[in-house]
Amino acid sequence: MTLTEKDKENIQKTWALVRVDSVQAGIELFRRFFEANPDYVKVFPFDDCKDLNEILKSSTLKMHAGRVMTALSSIVDNLNDPILFQENLGKIITSHVERNIELRQFENLKMALVGLLIDKLGNDIMNDETKEAWSKAYDVILDTYKKSKENHSRSSSSL
Repeated sequence: MTLTEKDKENIQKTWALVRVDSVQAGIELFRRFFEANPDYVKVFPFDDCKDLNEILKSSTLKMHAGRVMTALSSIVDNLNDPILFQENLGKIITSHVERNIELRQFENLKMALVGLLIDKLGNDIMNDETKEAWSKAYDVILDTYKKSKENHSRSSSSL
């Protein structure tokens, strides 16, 4: 799926508004993600935390949220440079494939991200055209993940 110039513009404009307070936005992203998918908390090293409120205040989540937002920013920043876009995306995906993060977890993160954007920016900014642009962009991430997972499985089985 190819992003149009208008798609890229919509994504970059909306992301610029969210990245202003990227760590807090990242924490909110994970709040949504964990509320909708409580079992995913087990994937992260939150052993000292008893509940979601503690997790949301933990330095571990703040650091990870910051890294996720930086990674998303690098993807958005490089939408107009296909080589850098694929390199950044490839590194992110590979690290998650190697940790056995499942496709459905990436799919569920998409829902949390779009929900975050709508709540933060409102329906005037996150109109149907912009939602569709984000959906198309995230589908590129999901397609890249699927291919990486297949390659990883093939290379693991040939060892």
